[in-house]
Amino acid sequence: MWHNLMLLLWDSFLNYINILYETLQENFCAFFESLVSQCQHGIVYDEYMMDILLSWLIRLSDSDVRAFRHTSTLAGQVVYNIT
Repeated sequence: MWHNLMLLLWDSFLNYINILYETLQENFCAFFESLVSQCQHGIVYDEYMMDILLSWLIRLSDSDVRAFRHTSTLAGQVVYNIT
């Protein structure tokens, strides 16, 4: 009885975490899409902005921390697909 209840709660928790992760990933990608597309034709955009952004993403993708590597690789793919 308790075992089944614990399994049900654990499954519900994992489903909730998956929904949060998908929302976070969509918002993260949308942020970088918006950053690049809005700054591309504005006064904020200059020759240094993309260089600094790409340099930052490359350095993070070379990190020892797996979460930084994954996140910066995802951001780099989004930026690459926009430009």
